[in-house]
Amino acid sequence: MKHFIKSIDFHLILSSLALTRVSESFLGIAVLWSLYIYTDNVYLVGLLTLFQVLPIIIFSFYSGSLADLYNNKNILITTNISRFLLLLVSAFLFYNVQNHILNVILLYVLVFILSVLNSFYLPSFQATIKKSINDKNLVIANSSIEFVKHICNIIGLLLGGVLVETIGLINTLFLGSILFLGGAILMKFAYVPTFSQQIIDKRIKGSIVESFKYLKSSSRLLKQSIYYLVIINISVAPISLMFVLLSDNLKLGSVGLSLLTISFSVGSIVGTFSASYILKLIEESTVNYLLIVLYSILVILTVMVPNTFLVIALIFLTGITSSLSVIFINTFIQKETSNEFIGRVSSFRSLALRIPPPIVVMLFSYLVDILNIIYAAVLINVTTILVATFVFSKRQG
Repeated sequence: MKHFIKSIDFHLILSSLALTRVSESFLGIAVLWSLYIYTDNVYLVGLLTLFQVLPIIIFSFYSGSLADLYNNKNILITTNISRFLLLLVSAFLFYNVQNHILNVILLYVLVFILSVLNSFYLPSFQATIKKSINDKNLVIANSSIEFVKHICNIIGLLLGGVLVETIGLINTLFLGSILFLGGAILMKFAYVPTFSQQIIDKRIKGSIVESFKYLKSSSRLLKQSIYYLVIINISVAPISLMFVLLSDNLKLGSVGLSLLTISFSVGSIVGTFSASYILKLIEESTVNYLLIVLYSILVILTVMVPNTFLVIALIFLTGITSSLSVIFINTFIQKETSNEFIGRVSSFRSLALRIPPPIVVMLFSYLVDILNIIYAAVLINVTTILVATFVFSKRQG
C-alpha cells in the first residue's frame, strides 16, 4: 500500500470490519469442529457448506437492493447487533440443551441465520466503501481492507480451535457476540455519506429488474470485472483441498498443511502492499486478465514441483496474485458503479463468489479421483486461462 488513507471514519470502518472478521473466522472453525465432534460424520460436516451458501443465493438480490434503498451504516449496525443477540441466545440454548441431536440441529440453524445476516452485511459494506472513499483512493482503500481481512482471518483461524478446546463452544459463542457488538459500536461512530433517497419508495422487485438493465448497459470495465470474478473462482475454489492433497503427497502432515495455508495468507498480505504500484505499470483493462493467467500457471507449477520449499514459494506467489486480483476487481466494480446501484451490483459479486466454488470443488475432487492431482489442476487451470482469454479478447475487440 503506497500510503494509508488519513480518515478517522475510514479507520473506524476498518476497525469495525476487523472485529467482525475475527469473530466470523474463529466461529467458523469452532462450529465446524463442534459439528464434527457431535456427529463424527464427514458428510454431515460437508452439508454445513450448503447451509452457508443457500442464504447468499436466496437473499443476495434482495439485500443488494436494500443496500441501495436504505442507510448502509444502519444496515451494518443492525446486522452486527443481530449477530450479537443471536450468539447470546445460541449460547444460552447450548447451555440448557444437553441433547446431541438437538445440538446438531442448533448448529445448522445458527450457521444458516449467520449466513443470512452476512448476505445483508456484504453488499452494504461494499456500498459503504464506495460512498466513503473517492475514486482515486479506492485501490488504497481496498488494499487496506484486504490486508485487514487476511490478518484477521489468520488470527481467527489460530484462535478457533484453541478457544473450543480451552473454553468450550458456549464461551466461544459468547466471545464472538462481544466482538460483533464491538463492531456495531465502532460503526456507530463512523460517518458514512448518504446520497439521494429518491428511490427509497420503489419496490424491491422493481429495483432488482433495474439492476439487470443497469448491468446490461454498464461500462466494459465493470462487465469485465464481474466476468473475471467468476472466472478466477474456477481456479481459486479448490485451493484448500489442493493444500490438503499436497501436504499428503509431500509427507508433511498437518504441520505442513498449516505451513502451506500460512504461506498463501502471507502472500495475500504482501499483495495488498503492491496494488497501487501495479496499476502504474499495467492498464486497468489488462491487469486482471494477466493476474488470472499468472495465478493459474503458478497453481499448475505448484502441483508439479516435488520440492517442499519450491511448493511453499509458489504458493506464496499464488497468494500475492490472488490478493491483487481481488483488490482490483473490487476497485473496478466500485469505481464503475454509480452510488444508486452499488448495493445491487455488490449482490452479483456475492453470488459470483459463492456459487461457483462448491461446483468446482466437486468437479476437482472427481478429477483427482479418476486421474490425479496434477491432471486435475492442469484441466481446471487451463480451462480458467481459456475462458479468461475469451473474455479478454472479446472485450478488447
